[in-house]
Parts: sequence; structure tokens; C-alpha cells
Amino acid sequence: MLKYKIYNLFYMIFGAALVALSINLFFLELKIAPGGVSGLATVLHYLTGVSMGVLVFCLNVPLFIIGVLTFGKKFVLKTLFSTLVMSLVLDLTEWLPQITDDMLLASIFGGGMMGCGLALVFKGGSTTGGTDIAAKVVNRFFPSFNISEQLFAIDAVVVLTAMIVFRDFDIGLYSIITIWISSKMIDIVFEGLGYSKALFIISDAGKEIGNKILSEVKRGVTALNGEGMYTNVSKKILMTVVDRRQIPKIKRIAKRFDKNAFIIITDVREALGNGFSEV
Repeated sequence: MLKYKIYNLFYMIFGAALVALSINLFFLELKIAPGGVSGLATVLHYLTGVSMGVLVFCLNVPLFIIGVLTFGKKFVLKTLFSTLVMSLVLDLTEWLPQITDDMLLASIFGGGMMGCGLALVFKGGSTTGGTDIAAKVVNRFFPSFNISEQLFAIDAVVVLTAMIVFRDFDIGLYSIITIWISSKMIDIVFEGLGYSKALFIISDAGKEIGNKILSEVKRGVTALNGEGMYTNVSKKILMTVVDRRQIPKIKRIAKRFDKNAFIIITDVREALGNGFSEV
């Protein structure tokens, strides 16, 4: 639909702009290398004097070519657009002053801003190029290593390069903080802060407990068929997804009907559907 295409376009433009601004406002003057092509471009910027926008685009060109040859044009088209936006904003906003000279603050807030921008680009169905393409290509030929491991390895090489070139271990350590915070911010944007909890309740009083959860907690319950391997007795396993604040109430309900009820509680990174976020 046209509406979703417009949304995706907005996500890509705004997200790529945020990534570029995070570099100019927080990282560039402090020589923090936030991994990937951006980090490598930061090192080359200080070695050659070439603008960040030009370097980011030029470093991505061979990766785009490899991506087209490996995955086809569709895979690269959106990424090319996001990279162009990012490169333009990098050069158009290079005059902006550094927000802070404190490397820790720059790592925290710059990493958060970069992660938010990357997440929006991902939401738009694109990437900012660079190591994302490289990791996918490597994964195509070496599938025994997953993409996250390959991204980590590439970022580690970039950070190590920055430490060697700038002869400053602090830069490497702050770059690692930046990369970690950026990845966490991506998770927050995609999944939110309010993680839900999934509860699995095994009890002989499953029907009574389930009815009380429905009536008192106002949450849906699904009964799964289970059988104890030791006793060979069939039991109902209740499954429900709730807000973490509702867990104590469910525990009290289970204890009221069965003091020996077995309860498993696990994190749910995202819950979609009735009572939660829309699909």
C-alpha cells in the first residue's frame, strides 16, 4: 500500500539522518569509531582529510557491487538510497559543533542516537550499507558463522584499527561502549521497554486456576495437553502472557488452588495481538 511505502520512506530518511547527526554531534571530533563503515571512515577522515560523507559513500560502493552480484538489485536499492541520505547529511551538517567533550557522555548519548536511527532505517526495510552487506555476503559463503558473529568480528577489527591509528586505547574502549549502547537502542525501538512475561503453569487444578486468571486478571489463557514422563499422568499446562505487574496476582491464584503448582516465568520480547500491541 502507498501509505506503508510513505512510512518506510520516512523511516529511511529520518533514520539515516539521525545516524549522520550522531557522528557529527558526538563522535567525529573525539575520534570515536562506532564500528562498521562509519568507524572506518572516521579513521580515514583523520588520515586523509576527505569529508565523512564522501568516505562513507566510497567505502560502500564496492560493497554495493558485491551485494548486487550476490543478492540481486532489489537487495541493494533501498540500502543505496539510505546511504546516499546519510552521506549527504554528514557533509551538510559537518559545521555543527560537538555537543560534549566528555567521551563517556558522547558514547552513551551518541550511541543511543545512532541506534535509534539504525532501528528506523531497519523499520523502513533498508540498512545503511557497509558491514550489513559484508556480513550477509560472508554468511552466504561461510554459513557456519551467523551474521551477528560476523558483524561483531568486523566491528572489532574497525575498533582495533582506530586504537592503532590514533594510538589511544581509550578511543577503542569508548567505541565498544558506543556499539553496545547502539545495539541495545535498536532492541528498545523494535521491542519497547515494557517486556511482557509468559507464564507456564502445570497443576492438577489447571481449570480452576485458568478460570480465575480469565476473570480476575483479565488475561487470556491457553490450555496445552501435557503428560508427566515419570508419572505418565496427563495434565493441562496453562500458558498466558501478562504484564510483569500482574505476575504476583497470578502466583497468589495458583497457590490458592494448588500449593504444589509448577510455574515457569520467561521474558517475552514482543507480544502482538488482543490486549497487546497491534500486529
